[in-house]
Amino acid sequence: MHLSSKVIAFYVASLLFTLVAGDVNVTIDDQLGDPINGNLFSYKPAGAWASGVSCGCNANPDLSQVKDGTWTWTKFQPDNSSDDPFYGKIRSATIPFFGESSRTCQDTVLTRYKGAAVYVKAVLFNSKFSPRGNSDFTFFVDDQQQAVFQQMSTNDSTYDYNVTIFSMNNLSNQQHVLRIEIGHLNETAVALLDSVIYTYVSRSATQLHQSRR
Repeated sequence: MHLSSKVIAFYVASLLFTLVAGDVNVTIDDQLGDPINGNLFSYKPAGAWASGVSCGCNANPDLSQVKDGTWTWTKFQPDNSSDDPFYGKIRSATIPFFGESSRTCQDTVLTRYKGAAVYVKAVLFNSKFSPRGNSDFTFFVDDQQQAVFQQMSTNDSTYDYNVTIFSMNNLSNQQHVLRIEIGHLNETAVALLDSVIYTYVSRSATQLHQSRR
């Protein structure tokens, strides 16, 4: 059976773009940042946060249980009882996510489309020593408060790893900014931030060119 040139042209036009889609999870490490676009967390106030392995604090989690062997520490003190130069100041960790990028490889256009979910992972430190390991997180997406996570320490000096302290789904397909704040209860609290995971939809479009018109 022979196909006419018009039928062949129709099928070629129908296959002009072949689309393949799928959900992709990206993990942003607290220190190493986003492996896709290189974005790093912005920690404020400057000097109020420290890399966990060099924080000089009483937390000592198992590094094999945290993402890439890193964690970032801060403590909130409502008063100056411990000579904290940042006492009473809200701590914040901010990171953009769902950034869009694209590249062309010969006849293939690869585009990372902006995604639909974000999750925050932390280590909970149930310290019975000063400062007590109380948790006091408030979460903002695009400057809008979305949730809080508050939990009292069990005072047994244990660690809870890979705890999802915030999740949000059904986000619009545009770039967003996540901000995590510590200290809204105005009580002593500690934070051991581990990672943020976000999901985006990856689509590759392969353009098929006609050799002849």
